[in-house]
Amino acid sequence: MILSPFFYSFSTDTLLEPNGENVAADFGAFYIAGSMARDGDPVEAYDWRKLTEKFDAYFGFKSNGMTFNYPPPVLFPLMAISKIPYRMAAFLWMVGGLLAFAVMLRKMGLPFSMIILALAIPGVAKNLTSGQIDLYLVAALGAGLVVLDSRPLLAGMLFALAALKPQLAVLVPIALLCGRHWQTLAASAVCFIVLNGIAALWFDLSIWPAVFHSIETSSALLDAGNFKTYRMPSLFIYMLNSGLDIPLARIVHLIVAISMILLIGWVWWKKRGDADGGAPGVSLAIKSSILIAATPLVSPYIYDYDLVLLILPIVWICQMAGRRGWKQNEQWLLLVTILVAWLPTTWTEILGFQPGVGAVLILLYLSLRRHRQYETSAE
Repeated sequence: MILSPFFYSFSTDTLLEPNGENVAADFGAFYIAGSMARDGDPVEAYDWRKLTEKFDAYFGFKSNGMTFNYPPPVLFPLMAISKIPYRMAAFLWMVGGLLAFAVMLRKMGLPFSMIILALAIPGVAKNLTSGQIDLYLVAALGAGLVVLDSRPLLAGMLFALAALKPQLAVLVPIALLCGRHWQTLAASAVCFIVLNGIAALWFDLSIWPAVFHSIETSSALLDAGNFKTYRMPSLFIYMLNSGLDIPLARIVHLIVAISMILLIGWVWWKKRGDADGGAPGVSLAIKSSILIAATPLVSPYIYDYDLVLLILPIVWICQMAGRRGWKQNEQWLLLVTILVAWLPTTWTEILGFQPGVGAVLILLYLSLRRHRQYETSAE
C-alpha cells in the first residue's frame, strides 16, 4: 500500500510532463498555484484563465480549464513543495497524505492489520491517483473528533485545518455549538481566523476578493455544464441530472441542507454516553458518525474523492458492531456503501451520474439506527 503512491505518481493518470510521461492529476493545479504564489503572483493563482495558461505551458497538455478555490493558507505548503521537481513533489504529496490518514486511523484505535484494510478501500486510491488534498484534511477532521473530549484545544486546531476545505467541515461548528464544546469551538475559530489573517497579510489583502471571485466563477462554470458532473456525488447535481432546473434544484437542496443542520443540532445536543452503552446518553462515536454521514448532503459541490471521509463512519460502525454485535443486514449494507461510493470513473461516466449519494444515505441510515440503539439502552 505504501508503494501505491509511487506506482500512481510514476505510471498512471492523464497529465503529461514536458517529457511526455504520465503522472498524477489534480496535484498539477496545486503545484502550479504554489509556483505562482512563490513567484509573487498569489492572486493570479485564483484566476482560472491564468492558472490554466501556466498549467498548459508547463505540462504541454491542453486542459479543459483548471481552477484553484482553496483558502490562501493552503498556498503555504504548496509554495514549499513546488520547489521540488514535479514528479518527486507528487510522490511526496501522496505519501504524506497516506501516512497522515494512517496515523488518524491508528488514533481511532485500529490495529495495524485493520489500518491496511481501511487503506485498501477504493476512496483512498481515488485520492492518491488524483493527488487531492482530502487525505490530509480528513485526517485532521477524524483526529479532531477522536481527541474532542481528551484534548479540546488540539481538536479545535485540527478542525480549523479541516475547514480549509469547507465542504468537509461545514457541519462541525453546528456540532460543537450544540454539543457545548466551548473550548474547541473557540480554539477552532481563533485558529482559522489567525491562519487566514496571516495568509492575507503575507500575500496581499486583495487575495480574498480573488478567492471569492474564483468560487463564483467555478459555480458559474458548473451551472453551464463545464464540469464532469458524473464525478460529483451531490444531491444538487443528482437533481440537475434528473431534469430539474437550477432554481428548483437549489431550493430542494437547501431544504435537505437545513434538515441535516437540524438533525446534527438535535443529535449533538443530547447527553453523551460511553461507547459501550453502559452510561446514559449517546456515544461520541455515533454522534461523529452521523455528523460525517450527513456532511456530503449539505454541500452542493462535492467530488467523488471527497467521499473518502465516509471511511470514518464505516470504521466507527464496525467498531460498535465489534462491541455490541452486528445489526440486521449491516455488513451487507456497508459492503454496498463501499461499492457504490467509489465506482470506477469509467462506470459513472457511462451511467451519467455518480451514485455516491446512495452510499451517503445508507451510511446515514446505519448511523441513525445505531443512534436509536444507544438511545434505547439508555432508557
